[in-house]
Amino acid sequence: MYIKALELKHYEKDVYLSVRVLELMDDGKLYKKSDLAERLKLDVRSVQRLLSELSKQYQRFTETDLPLFEKKGNSYRLIIAAQTMEENQFLVDLIRHSLAYRLLNLLIIENVRTIKELSDKLYRSESTIRRKLKELRKELSPLQLTIQRGEVLFQAPESVVRMYLSVYYWRLFRGKNWPFTLLQHEPIKKISREIQLFFQVELNPIKAQRLEYLVAAHLLREVQQHGLKKASNTQSALNDDPLFNDFARQLRPIMPVYFRKQAPLGNLFLHLLTREEYYRCLLYTSPSP
Repeated sequence: MYIKALELKHYEKDVYLSVRVLELMDDGKLYKKSDLAERLKLDVRSVQRLLSELSKQYQRFTETDLPLFEKKGNSYRLIIAAQTMEENQFLVDLIRHSLAYRLLNLLIIENVRTIKELSDKLYRSESTIRRKLKELRKELSPLQLTIQRGEVLFQAPESVVRMYLSVYYWRLFRGKNWPFTLLQHEPIKKISREIQLFFQVELNPIKAQRLEYLVAAHLLREVQQHGLKKASNTQSALNDDPLFNDFARQLRPIMPVYFRKQAPLGNLFLHLLTREEYYRCLLYTSPSP
């Protein structure tokens, strides 16, 4: 599978355990519940619940009554073992339907801000929402998430939020899913190709997808009107930077109108320069008109 269970351990316990089961049983062999219990450090009853829940999730995912496990006596075999595409699609679905993902999606994509709204939309008690946010504190530490009078806020600088969101979604999906539902994917691909053209690089498919996530995170926050605070020193430096000025001239025509100002373009430009793919810009010569 495209992501290991260990990477989800501090994200959502149920997803972590589900993916761990899929990993253990991916060899197509028969496993007793007691064997799985020992490997997962759970009791047998918890393993039975986990297998049952996974089966329900798979039937919801496939919209059929197809079984996920074949049962022989007291042993189980994973039917989709070694079917990489099916496993990856199922994994994406498990993540997208997890409470942690839906909660953060409401905060990030739908701009929901209060504990009450989150409670109403997720059909969970307010205490459950608060507990889940507390569990996610470590995962969200770069965002400096706080709750003030029932309102959930990101206290981190906007430039940090934008970078973090691109990393967060990439870690979860690695290009297997387009999580930026407010943005059409094709225009983002066009912007990505233009950035590669400007920096005179041709990224492999995985790095190109990662660039699309980075661009989308920046555009998403801008369309939601989360503005960048003006940093006079940075703005002045960008004004005097011929590389940035050429970058802005080339990218502005294909950017959405709301992203053509210097501040968002400059922040995207600076984030690009943190990636080794674009180091060759240091040897940059201005392209011919």
